[in-house]
Amino acid sequence: MLIRLIRHLTRRHPWALSLWENKYSWNSVLISGFLIAAILVTLFLNSEEQAVSTREVLRLTSSPHIVNLSKPSLSRGKPLSGLEVINDAELLAKTKYQINAGVYVVNNYDIDLTTPGFSSKGYIFMNWNKGLQQYLESEGMSILNIIKFKNDINPEITDIAPKGDAAPTRLEDGNYGQTFAYTGEFYIDNFNISRYPFDALSLPIVLETDDPDGRLTYDSLRLIPDIRDSGIGGYSNVIGWHLDGWSIGEYRHHLATSFGSNNKSSAEYSQLIFDVTYGKSPWSSFWKLIQPLLVVMASIILITRVKSEYNLEIPLAVLLTLVFMQEGYRSGLPELPYLTYLDQIFVLCYIASLLSFALVLYTQDCRVRMKESNQETSLRIAKRLTLLEKSWPPVSLLVLLISMAICWIAINN
Repeated sequence: MLIRLIRHLTRRHPWALSLWENKYSWNSVLISGFLIAAILVTLFLNSEEQAVSTREVLRLTSSPHIVNLSKPSLSRGKPLSGLEVINDAELLAKTKYQINAGVYVVNNYDIDLTTPGFSSKGYIFMNWNKGLQQYLESEGMSILNIIKFKNDINPEITDIAPKGDAAPTRLEDGNYGQTFAYTGEFYIDNFNISRYPFDALSLPIVLETDDPDGRLTYDSLRLIPDIRDSGIGGYSNVIGWHLDGWSIGEYRHHLATSFGSNNKSSAEYSQLIFDVTYGKSPWSSFWKLIQPLLVVMASIILITRVKSEYNLEIPLAVLLTLVFMQEGYRSGLPELPYLTYLDQIFVLCYIASLLSFALVLYTQDCRVRMKESNQETSLRIAKRLTLLEKSWPPVSLLVLLISMAICWIAINN
């Protein structure tokens, strides 16, 4: 049926026969179809990408804090500014209950990026005013009943126990103090490896008020960081990462709920976060992951300089190599909703490999046409091929490097 239809069209319309036999017209149709399909796929993927953000807010308060500025991408909580700082300081001075809390990390280990989480052990020390101690005694509670880990992954294996006496110690200034040893697995909440393999990692220990009766909100109880005695021990180094520093601060944690109470306003609590930041050596990341990729891509960049009958197999071999290389590095990472910087480089390499494949097909077709054409046409095609073969290596290399730079700038912005 289809053959009859084609014959009928070619008899009635001679131009249809010339179009049917003209392979260059079909090449244009294929290219146009590919571009239309790419546009439709892009529009579909953009329509499906709808991320929903949380309504919870963290604000860095006016309490004393230490912020690690070496990795701005890992900063958390918009700091208070202007009158907000003054108002928060006045609120802190009038707060009924205050806890000076510090964290000393002895060891971080077992980092698992697929969770993402890590294990940690160390010490937490707190001292609090007499009013809070009277509140605890009246309720028959200890300080650990109202201050809990916020980001522990497995509460069953998380252990926090008093170091020394089980009861708090009365201090000379009339306050009460106690030190606890902890060990546990903790969730990495501020996890973004879009810059991978030039990424950084922040391992947080998060403490927050556990409010059993609604009397320990942000206006009533504040966790004030102990910036003098907090820190990290000599066993805090992690294999494969270098230590970039630590930070500690109090955050105003605004929840997007009032937990069913009659209060119209949402609940807010004081939260203390101790972060240890790790990074990777840029040179180590380059030589381990980027340099092998560039070596593979050299065969694509120099493909026009290779005088062989197997040129067509080179892009296919490179494509398979790229797939295996990408799967190899991704095996140690979780499923991500975004492309890392290295993923974007792989995408550029895939595109370059496909273009080189099309280039080889085009050059082979030109050589066939040279044999079938007259001398003048053959010379014109030969000049075009010579220009193309000379320009492909520098142009493809330059475009690849510029595209990599644009991707890096886009990720950092």
